[in-house]
Amino acid sequence: MERRAYTGRNKEKKRVLRRSGKTPELHCMLIPTHRETLLLPTSAMAEVVDYTAPRPAEDAPPWLLGQIDWENRQVPVFSFGALINGTGPDEVSRRARIMVLKSLTDSTRVP
Repeated sequence: MERRAYTGRNKEKKRVLRRSGKTPELHCMLIPTHRETLLLPTSAMAEVVDYTAPRPAEDAPPWLLGQIDWENRQVPVFSFGALINGTGPDEVSRRARIMVLKSLTDSTRVP
């Protein structure tokens, strides 16, 4: 099956080829936060771990809670709600979890 798509800038034709008749799928998860719901591709999720209080970072913004050890790495922990709302973090509930995300690119800076 062949479809033609048009780019928005110069209206050139682009060919979009599909090997099968199926529509491409993106597998995602809805992640509930305190007030918001986050939609993430499952390929970005490395692991979900029980909440442990992170070691605080010096001179950090309020949304950066600190760091935890995960698989022999220092992983930053932040409050998604505080980051997008520009507020301080809410109190951590007993049911809180830490979601470890991974990069979807082949970055050499951050594994």
